[in-house]
Amino acid sequence: MNIQQVKKLTNFIFLLSIILFFTGCNAQNKIVFIEILTGVEVQNNIYDYSEESFFILNDIKYSLRSKAKYDINGDIQQLMVYKSDGILIYEKNQLLENKDLISYYNVPAHQNFSYLNEGLLISNNEKIKVVSIGDYIIKKNKKIIYFYRLK
Repeated sequence: MNIQQVKKLTNFIFLLSIILFFTGCNAQNKIVFIEILTGVEVQNNIYDYSEESFFILNDIKYSLRSKAKYDINGDIQQLMVYKSDGILIYEKNQLLENKDLISYYNVPAHQNFSYLNEGLLISNNEKIKVVSIGDYIIKKNKKIIYFYRLK
């Protein structure tokens, strides 16, 4: 092996080390979401809201429509649907058996979203601008508001 080959190999190893270092730092900064909630801001009390559905964040009152709970790997564990006469609770096995429930309530069966630089990364190509308040990331979509609870 001549000197030029050794220099190239050394440069390659150095560059690879830098890439691995920064990739490792980004992986450690990934924030996992353990709950995804949907709701609407309570404007007045003309609707028949369930008392169990009220959610107050930053002095704003919301009425939740659904709450999906996820494990550390991003797999859905439970879906709670808030109705005027109480809460419907679907467990993981019910949701996996009936994919229409997941589709109808518009929650992912598996999520690997991450939060980085005031944006919610849905996939490699899609980043949504969001607002962070406490343990929650908030995304407004017309009338429905999505709350992503951080771990």
